[in-house]
This record gives sequence, C-alpha cells and structure tokens, in this order.
Amino acid sequence: MVDEISNEVKVDSRTLKMISTLIRDYPELGFKSVEEFVNYAALDLLKRKGLEIGRLQTWMRKGSNSSIK
Repeated sequence: MVDEISNEVKVDSRTLKMISTLIRDYPELGFKSVEEFVNYAALDLLKRKGLEIGRLQTWMRKGSNSSIK
C-alpha cells in the first residue's frame, strides 16, 4: 500500500523478512537494501504488464478516469 502523503511503501513483516533473507543469502542478486529490491520489483512488474513509466506518469497527470494506452 502506498501512503500518498509520504510516498512510502508499506510492506508487511512476513514479506519484509522474506526480502531481507533473499538479500542476505543471495548477494549475487545485487540488492543492497529492501528499498532497492522493492523499487526494482515494481519497475519489473510494470514492464511485464506492458506499462512504461512515462505512459504511467502521463496517465496519472490526466487522472485515473482515463485509460492507459
């Protein structure tokens, strides 16, 4: 969930522990922090869904009532 005022992503404790363990046990993944992992995961998800950040930002500026093309 994103807090719109502070733009912080809230991760439940179980997911946080899982990500922390991945970072610790698999340094070859290259992630140094949970924040870095979450940012990468979010961008990867958007790409897999066919959305680019530029198009998403344009959609957000137009308002959520318009469709993303």
